[in-house]
Amino acid sequence: MFYKLQKDNSGGSRKLVVFSDSREDAAQISNGVERNHYSDLLREAVAEEIRILSLGEPELLSDLEAKRPPSTKASRDFFGGYPALTKRLIDDLETVSNPPPTNPQYKKVFDDALERVEEIRRRGRERLSQLKVFCLLVQICLIVGRL
Repeated sequence: MFYKLQKDNSGGSRKLVVFSDSREDAAQISNGVERNHYSDLLREAVAEEIRILSLGEPELLSDLEAKRPPSTKASRDFFGGYPALTKRLIDDLETVSNPPPTNPQYKKVFDDALERVEEIRRRGRERLSQLKVFCLLVQICLIVGRL
């Protein structure tokens, strides 16, 4: 019922008043509204984290390789929300941008960095379109209130 209410023209938020015959009914209704609101917020937060983690890292990698600042919402959110992973990605890109070292100890560091970068690229190629569709469907379900 709350989602069907129109926002008023003055820019205010929607309001809902519920009447009940007893205090117990009123308490149950209030608890239900609060529980539904919490569930909605939780669903929205989970969907957002899935979007950031699955799309943000490959898109940020693409931006960094092109030497441009984060250009999509997902890459900006990943950049701002996961500083340790972003730093590791930047360090890995710097490592693999140099020629492979001949020293076996540094060669292992180079190979590990190259493997992490290639894994992110692979995930971006294989999952990007599927995850964009999934995230779009989740957002639609959140709007409609069916998830």
